[in-house]
Amino acid sequence: MADIGSQFNYYEETLDINSYILNYLSMNDCFCPTGDLETSRGIIEALGGTAAMATIGVGATALSNWRKHGIPRLRWADVMDLAVTRGVEGITTAVLRTACANDAKPRATAASGTAASEAPTT
Repeated sequence: MADIGSQFNYYEETLDINSYILNYLSMNDCFCPTGDLETSRGIIEALGGTAAMATIGVGATALSNWRKHGIPRLRWADVMDLAVTRGVEGITTAVLRTACANDAKPRATAASGTAASEAPTT
């Protein structure tokens, strides 16, 4: 049977390793899974979501609109700079242009299979 001192050392070492891992992950944001880059929502998630976008001065309400309607062209440079800072590769003007075009496409509703813009209103 192991003495209590050796068990304490084991747990202390485990905590040190866990702290190291958590610190490493928080400093290396590129570890986060990336989005699909096909839509503005995917780009925003690839960059780190709401908290990351707040670093370039985008509030939650504006960000919600960006997710739905696309990232405004005037903010593309900020988004690309953020991508470089966070180590997210592949976010270019061409990708942003495509994502915004995809955001503008009408989406099918689950119940009827028709585009949301064509769905009847009551």
